[in-house]
Amino acid sequence: MKTLKLVLVLLVSGAFANQALAVTLSQQDRQAAFAQAYADFEQAQQQQLANHQLEKLAQQAYRASADYFGDQHLNTANLKISYLNLVPLSTLTNEDSQRLADQVLEAYRANYDKQAVELMDALQAVLSTRSIYSELKPVKKLYSEVIDLADRHMDAQPEAMTMAKVEAGAHLLRVGSRDSRDLLDYAEEASKRLGPSHEITLLAQFQAGRYEEAAGDASGAEQRFRAVAAVPLADLSERLAIPKYMSHARLVVLLEAQGKSAEATEHCIAVAQMGYGVTDEQDPTPLFRVSPKYPILLAGRGVTGKVIAEYDISETGTVDNVRIIEADHKAFGDSSAEAIKQWRFAPRIDSGAPVKSTGHKVQMDFALD
Repeated sequence: MKTLKLVLVLLVSGAFANQALAVTLSQQDRQAAFAQAYADFEQAQQQQLANHQLEKLAQQAYRASADYFGDQHLNTANLKISYLNLVPLSTLTNEDSQRLADQVLEAYRANYDKQAVELMDALQAVLSTRSIYSELKPVKKLYSEVIDLADRHMDAQPEAMTMAKVEAGAHLLRVGSRDSRDLLDYAEEASKRLGPSHEITLLAQFQAGRYEEAAGDASGAEQRFRAVAAVPLADLSERLAIPKYMSHARLVVLLEAQGKSAEATEHCIAVAQMGYGVTDEQDPTPLFRVSPKYPILLAGRGVTGKVIAEYDISETGTVDNVRIIEADHKAFGDSSAEAIKQWRFAPRIDSGAPVKSTGHKVQMDFALD
């Protein structure tokens, strides 16, 4: 985030001293409120507080900045970007966040030339707030502006501009645009420009793999996910942690779909060793899940119900010893048990080794649209 520069408030003397003093005090109050809000946010960042705590402080900081500097000031725009970078996706793509991002871009356009590299942050902020319900035409126009800007500044900032193109392509993939196929080109471009083992190249490979999986090219996706999953934990950067975890997780799905359960086990354990295994504090999330089949006879009769099942997870992440604790109909219980037996998990890690865990529960709901 760019460094903020506080504006000094000057006292006015003369015939309008009393009126000016009242205005100045008001400005001083606003300045003090902003300085405090910004200091609180900066301190929280240094202390590495949780995102939800940082999010609240970032919101207070940008609102105090708008009150003091003005809503169109660059300081306010920068703090709005900081806020948007912290909110969860459910909040990031709502109307309020979209309006906030639009304000950021408006402020940047008012302060920078249309070819200035500084516009990149604002353009990406707008793209990040768009959802699958957004109109694609203006999204694609913004995307084209990002790519043109990145190409213009590529020679001066090859890493930052390559990453900007990859992130923009990932935003298009998220909103369902076919133009996200460009991610394949960006992965190849990154490999040639930065090298096949460069962090940004691996990030580009991961996003290209996500595109190929969505497009039905399981073989191409598997190859790219393997490249990211192969990064040793000792060499893992903070930015690659989630892509590596997701690559292992997606490989579990792709390999199970091919009947390669033994090979999928390697990736179940790899996920667990990254710290994403089963914990005592929460129910485990399957890496691979099969939905139970709705019994045809019950569906035909319009019968609905639920099942509560208990199961164990082996040291290889497979499901053992499924027990049906409660079922509104036996057929629902049988179907649920058959599905759960095919699930795969990241096993619990104890003293560095995968171990069996027991007593996990899940509820399966059978409902008709």
